[in-house]
Amino acid sequence: MGDGAGIGVRDGPLMMERARCAGLAVQAQGIGAATWLTCAEFPADIGFNRAFDVDAREPGVARALVDRARALGRRPLLEIAAGSIGGGEREQLGAFRLDLESFVPVPREQVRVRSASPEEAGAFAALAVRGYGAAPAGIPAASTAAGVRLWTAFCRLGRARCFFAERHGVACAVGMYLCAGGAALVDGAATLPGHRGHGCHSALLACRFAAARAEGARVAVTRTGAGSASQRNLERAGMRVCRRMEVWGTTR
Repeated sequence: MGDGAGIGVRDGPLMMERARCAGLAVQAQGIGAATWLTCAEFPADIGFNRAFDVDAREPGVARALVDRARALGRRPLLEIAAGSIGGGEREQLGAFRLDLESFVPVPREQVRVRSASPEEAGAFAALAVRGYGAAPAGIPAASTAAGVRLWTAFCRLGRARCFFAERHGVACAVGMYLCAGGAALVDGAATLPGHRGHGCHSALLACRFAAARAEGARVAVTRTGAGSASQRNLERAGMRVCRRMEVWGTTR
C-alpha cells in the first residue's frame, strides 16, 4: 500500500465526517489518542455518542473517557483494541481496508446499481430502515423516526454518495460512502430480507469502490460486526481486517 498506509487508520475523524454528511452538529473532544463524540440531536445513536480510537495503554485515558461520558449523562461506550481491557459488555468489531488502486470490479449481471438522487431521499431512507431492522439485543439505538431522518439527510444533502441496488427493476438494497482525506468510508448498506443472498451487497461494494476511486480516494475502509454476513461479503470483495476492536461499557 506504500505511502497510503496511514490513510483512514483512525475512526474518530471519519465518524465526524459521517455526521457532517448528515447535517448533524457533533461535539468532539480529544483525550489522549481517542476522540469522544457527542451529538445532542441524536443522544441514543451510539455511532455519534461514543469514544473512538481508544488506546488502553495510555495511562488514565479510559478512566477519563468514562468520567467524561457520565458527566454528560451519557452511556460510557468506548471502542478499544480487542483484548486490551477487561469488564463491561462488549460488541466485537472489525475494521476493514482495501487499496483501491488494486481493485478490479467483477460484473454482477443480476443486480443493477444506480445513484440515488436527492429527490429519492425518502425512499432511500425507508429502504435503509427496513433493511437494517431492529438493533441487536442489548445495543442502544435511535428511534425509527430518528433513523429515517438520518438516512434521509444522507441522501438529500448530497454530501455522501448514495445508491440503490435493484433486482428485476425493484429497489431492494441501499449503500453509501463518503470521502475524507484520501479514504472512502464505505459505511452503510442494507438489503431487504427477501433479497439477501443474491449479490446486492457485493454489487453495492463494487460500485462504491469504483466511484470512490474515480473521486480520488486511495483506500476504502469500513467497519462491521466480527463474524457477520457483512464481514464475509467484505472479504469476498477483497477487503481485509486491519484492526479489531471491542465496544466496552454499559448499554443501559
